[in-house]
Amino acid sequence: PDVKYFCKINMNLQEMTDEQEKYIEEGIDHFVVTRNKQLNASNYHLVDTAEGYFEGKNRTYYLYERNDNATR
Repeated sequence: PDVKYFCKINMNLQEMTDEQEKYIEEGIDHFVVTRNKQLNASNYHLVDTAEGYFEGKNRTYYLYERNDNATR
């Protein structure tokens, strides 16, 4: 990855959240993966979903791809 905050870690940092929201808003990353949360961004479209078991719970993972017309 070529961005500082390419994934969530187990620390709730406002700077990290703000930067990740900026990446999505500006369409910086080609792909975005979320867990148990659907992305609401016009720069990306849903490509696939997968179910997985993690930390004692079933999780849904969503894979989004940047739209061709998204700004970079």
